[in-house]
Amino acid sequence: MGVKAGDHLTHINGTSVERESLQTILQKFDDLEHGRTFNITIERDDKSVTLESIVRATVVPGWRLEVDSTFEETAHAIQNASACGRVSIFLQPPVTRDYYPAFINTINGEDTRIKNPVIKLGVGEHIIGLHEKIGDPRATRSPSLRTEKLLRLVVEPNKKYHLAAHFIADKRYDRVNAGYWEPIVWKVTEHSCDPND
Repeated sequence: MGVKAGDHLTHINGTSVERESLQTILQKFDDLEHGRTFNITIERDDKSVTLESIVRATVVPGWRLEVDSTFEETAHAIQNASACGRVSIFLQPPVTRDYYPAFINTINGEDTRIKNPVIKLGVGEHIIGLHEKIGDPRATRSPSLRTEKLLRLVVEPNKKYHLAAHFIADKRYDRVNAGYWEPIVWKVTEHSCDPND
């Protein structure tokens, strides 16, 4: 448009803005319609200069991210435990490695279908039953063939085990015994755990 440092804005579309607040001036620009021609008059070096341009609106979509760090954690098999760890299905596993989300169906044979993505467990061995949620189009199968698979996990103190379903593309046609996937721990992180919390 040609505006330079030191220019003094005096008019927008012929209307004087010399005595207006910055908020009022910005509102005038905000009221301009996309694609329409507009002009401004400025004072530059003691001369009045009129500049003209076309309004180009930039739309920034609005979105909001809320993180609730106070979700209730589910505890399982930690009675009389002196230490604990966690299993989690909260993080999105890396699909580029054919790792997909899963949900926890059972722990040590007990039904645990809960919405909480993090479960606190006592230290020691646990058998975790997982169901796959593989979104790869190569993994076509009937919902009735989706079976629980067991993962034997030795939980250590202050560790968080991130669980997933590993899609085995070479076995994608092995649907009778669900050979197309296996439950895995795809990541282990340090995370303090107090069994009394």
